[in-house]
Amino acid sequence: MPAEANPSNQTPFFRTASRYNLQAMSVAVLPFNAGPETRPTLARQFANFAAEVVRARTQAEVHSVNYLMQVSEEQPAKYANVNPSEGLNEIDMIKQLFEQTQAAAAMDGLLVEKDGKYHLTYRIFANGTEAPVAEETFEFDNTGAFRPMRTMIEELCARAEVVLPAEAQTDDQLFGTANSEAFVKFIEGYDALQYIEKTQGQVINEFNPKFAYDALLEAIQLDSEWEAPYATLLNLCRACTQLRLGRSEDIEEALTKAKSLTPDDIRAMVVLGEFYQAVNNSAKSLEVLQEALKIEDNEPAIYTRIGIAQSALGQVDEAEASFQKAVELEPVDKPSMGFLAQIVAGQGRAHEVPMLWREVVDANPENSHAWANYGASLVQAGNEAEALRAFDEGLEKAKEPLIVKRAYAPALAHVQEFDKAMDYYEDVIEMAPQDVQLLIEYAQTLQAAGRTFEVPKVLRDVLGGNPDPNTRAQTLAWLVELEQPKRVESVAQAQEKMNAEDYEGAVKILRPMRNWLADYWKMWALYAAALNRSGDFREAEEASNRLIQLFPGNEIGFAELGNALGPQGKHEEQYNAMRYGLSILPNSLPIVVNYGLAAKRLGKTDEAKQVAEALRQAAADNKDLQEVVAELEK
Repeated sequence: MPAEANPSNQTPFFRTASRYNLQAMSVAVLPFNAGPETRPTLARQFANFAAEVVRARTQAEVHSVNYLMQVSEEQPAKYANVNPSEGLNEIDMIKQLFEQTQAAAAMDGLLVEKDGKYHLTYRIFANGTEAPVAEETFEFDNTGAFRPMRTMIEELCARAEVVLPAEAQTDDQLFGTANSEAFVKFIEGYDALQYIEKTQGQVINEFNPKFAYDALLEAIQLDSEWEAPYATLLNLCRACTQLRLGRSEDIEEALTKAKSLTPDDIRAMVVLGEFYQAVNNSAKSLEVLQEALKIEDNEPAIYTRIGIAQSALGQVDEAEASFQKAVELEPVDKPSMGFLAQIVAGQGRAHEVPMLWREVVDANPENSHAWANYGASLVQAGNEAEALRAFDEGLEKAKEPLIVKRAYAPALAHVQEFDKAMDYYEDVIEMAPQDVQLLIEYAQTLQAAGRTFEVPKVLRDVLGGNPDPNTRAQTLAWLVELEQPKRVESVAQAQEKMNAEDYEGAVKILRPMRNWLADYWKMWALYAAALNRSGDFREAEEASNRLIQLFPGNEIGFAELGNALGPQGKHEEQYNAMRYGLSILPNSLPIVVNYGLAAKRLGKTDEAKQVAEALRQAAADNKDLQEVVAELEK
């Protein structure tokens, strides 16, 4: 489903919009409003596509406005598209736009779907006027979208004082296709990708991209020669895979269908292979990628992805050969060299890695990334003196010395040259002030240099950079330990009680800390464990859920949640929670055990036996685990 928010109870939108893109522009294009029972996706994209065409074809200052509203207080924040009205905008809203931008003109409009027809109205306003200087309404169906689109595009060109180039006169030239139905389906699907990109993946929980997969696949079927829907579908599937948006089954189905629709194009196969790798199905990834290799055997990207799958399957020699082949086929920048270096080092041959990178920098002395990796590989090989010389040489020769400084700084910190390390960190931070990993390393260097009093400010910068939940949890814990040492001492005292098997004593210490240390995951982990061991399973369930909310990548939360749910007879909840846990931590032994036990108690005997088989090797020298395996096999 598209992601929409209802602003009816909000203050005027331009004041509440969290990500309204304001900049100097000659023409501002507002997303068209969607009338009753009308798809906002189409309303937005009729306007947006017109603006994109003019901007791309003429380089005119014509820009689309984003209607995005923050809809949650959670971190990171979530954003939804907004349909401000089911009618045309009020004139006051247009006035606000002109007040907040330097636009000379603006376009807005309304789309209404009724009885299989579209009724589209667009309006043009000039800055300083209260009435539209141009307005027109069109009625059309899916086969007639090009006439109103071309009219709006020409009107925007006129307002921006540009003309379309001669090679954009026919519909096929201007829109990429002569099939209007395919065009309508394409812009509906494209809206989902644009939403993800505009929000940087911070979409609302209800967002389901399946509608977009289906629309783009229909567009491909309607015009198989048109590149745009095919490329957009692949980019959308990639984004949803990386950000874990929607159902994985829907991504797999969409890519499989795209592959069947374009059997001679390897790109769908490559993205499908990436998808299988992302969901830990390396065997299937390898199968699909080897199929692509039969079609195109000189594409280095395929060899790289094959190597990744082989490495995950433990086929180390084959993976090294694949990465080597990729490097041989690549131009001088050698983007796959990092994979080759990693697998060589993983076989106890770290001393060979610097020679690999030296070949790259000798062939291309301006390659900043290669210099950074060359120096880092010398550090990993234990040759720190040579590493420092390599970094210095890289600073002289590399095209982008900041990239070299980024790798040089931790090496300097490692040899306790803290002042120089901090100088380099600060140079890089100036250019990338919200790079979370960079800020964390800088904070660690400050602490190692004895400048602990400066660390809290850097940690707050980390939190301001919207880190992932796991990094956020670790950063908050570090901040708490620096700023609330007395309360952290109480947690340490509770741990001593736990060690002495005084679980109720630990609970007594920790219970008052819940409000004071609400964001301290270590307190919640200890509290959940103490509650479970003292038999208070209901409260242990609440504590475990809070821990998972704070730190979803820590298996303790799922383990304690399983321990709390089982004794309460909440086997369905335990089963679902452990399935979710395995999607985040697929190799966690405690989660696998709880998942198997929950499946057994729900009568899912086949699943329980599969878990038992997976646990058998790990149970060889573990009596407790052997008992679990025996129970699962009953």
